[in-house]
Amino acid sequence: YKMSTQYFDGSNNLMNPNLPAGIVTVESVATDDGMGNETVYSYTYKDGEFYYDNPFDKQLTGFGLVTKTDTEGNVTKTYFHQGNETASTTGEYDDHISKAGRPYRIEQYDDSSNLYSKTINKWDRYDRGSGASFVKLAQSVEFSYDGDSDHKEKAASYSYNNTTGQLLDTKEWGVVSGSNDGTFSDSGTDDFTTSYNYATSTATSTIDFHKVSRETTVDNGSNKVREQYTYYDELSLGSMDEGNPTKMEQWVSGSTYIDIERAYNSYGLVTSSKDPRDNTTTYSYDTNNLYPATTTNPLSQSATYTYDYATGQVEMAIDPNGNQTRKLYDPLGRVASISQFDPTLAPGTLATTTAYTYTDNNFPRQVKTTNYLNSATTTESYTYYDGLSREIETRTKAEESGKYAVNDFFYDNRGLMESQSLPYFASGTAYTGTTTAPASTLLTTYQYDALGRVATASTSVGITTSSYDDWATTVTDALDNSKIYTHDAYGNLTSVVENNGASAYTTTYTYSGNKKLTKITDAEANVRNFTYDGLGRRLTAQDLHDAADGTYGTWTYEYDSAGNIGTTTDPKSQVV
Repeated sequence: YKMSTQYFDGSNNLMNPNLPAGIVTVESVATDDGMGNETVYSYTYKDGEFYYDNPFDKQLTGFGLVTKTDTEGNVTKTYFHQGNETASTTGEYDDHISKAGRPYRIEQYDDSSNLYSKTINKWDRYDRGSGASFVKLAQSVEFSYDGDSDHKEKAASYSYNNTTGQLLDTKEWGVVSGSNDGTFSDSGTDDFTTSYNYATSTATSTIDFHKVSRETTVDNGSNKVREQYTYYDELSLGSMDEGNPTKMEQWVSGSTYIDIERAYNSYGLVTSSKDPRDNTTTYSYDTNNLYPATTTNPLSQSATYTYDYATGQVEMAIDPNGNQTRKLYDPLGRVASISQFDPTLAPGTLATTTAYTYTDNNFPRQVKTTNYLNSATTTESYTYYDGLSREIETRTKAEESGKYAVNDFFYDNRGLMESQSLPYFASGTAYTGTTTAPASTLLTTYQYDALGRVATASTSVGITTSSYDDWATTVTDALDNSKIYTHDAYGNLTSVVENNGASAYTTTYTYSGNKKLTKITDAEANVRNFTYDGLGRRLTAQDLHDAADGTYGTWTYEYDSAGNIGTTTDPKSQVV
């Protein structure tokens, strides 16, 4: 820990001169995995403020800037509202005491102070009177830099009901042109908006904040791409009592919807569910109405369950064919064994058993898994974990007596996987990862950028590099073959450029408003087009053909109301 009075800038000036008294701050947080790797995050604090309006309205409003530095020197700077002067040039919007502690700007740098990403949040507020405010996130703009000066931005904005605080609309703008003050202008047609309506309680005439009755998404052209209605307590749309969703209608196309229905008991537990084909599954519960005891499918076939009440987990499950699976647990709620019984043999006759033995009093911690294929045949495997419960070694019994197939995993001081081995054979069950490390020829070693993305993967064959430039990733293998993958604002793959010497071959991908792939264009200008319904199910798929060719094959798909494929028709009109 460190006092706020002990932070000085590069000119030896106090970083928190406005605080009336020293504040204890967290200077660093260190995590040791017990394997010699220590992850350390250090913090500095600047521009601490104390708000004072009158003797009854005063409070510490925190620090204007908190800087976090990881073990490798990568830096995250977070700027906060404090209820003082508005720093509009850096994206702070209409500062107010009610916004204190809200982060309005987050920047990420590498160890050479190169900017990799920036997020600017606009926090708005609604004055409810009597000193109360409803603070809301109005918009967020994300900038991708990746260590250089050029960048790309995407944005989202939100609107609310100021009385209830409910989210009314979310607009994802897709690609935008953003400014350093947090403002932006739309620069594409890839935006879509999701709107929400809520059910009102018939008992109290108040709105339950969490009960959405209608959710609709439209694209840039106001075309509906998704919609769902939710009915509660068997009441009309927009009404509710207990708040149990009893019917959900999902839009397919045109005026066609499919619906799912549920019924509940007085405890709010589901007693039956009906799929869009009117097939009903029923549920009954134990005497305490805690857990499902019997599930009966539409064919009147039942599965039964009993529970370990100390852990709340299933102890015995019997499926409709009479197959029994029994699980036992240790005092910490971990599975100790899983046994399956053969219903064709005498009652209680084991088919297979898997047992787990936990060794917690040694380090690294070990879990032994024993599979009993029968009473005379077993296979064993051992998994070792570090102090952070990360897998560091696995040993699986091989055919040769005393030999095990081993995989090792090593982590760096950021907590990322530094290297992992290919399987190799070794003797014994004891952990040897740090004492008898596998040959380098068996290892894949990774390096990462400031955002934790893989930058290099090294093997005995060579090095594969990944370089990032805004929304594009260039991957170059050990033979110097490279591909460039470009994504849109939503993370969809939009193009792949395959470099072959002086030649480059580009394949592009186009998406609909519901983020479904609608078109593929290859390097020879051949295309494939796809269509979907409102549930995202593929309806048609064209064979690859020249864009100018009017003759091509098309696959069509039809579904039943439950979403199962009913028929598939190939380009020769043959039904599969």
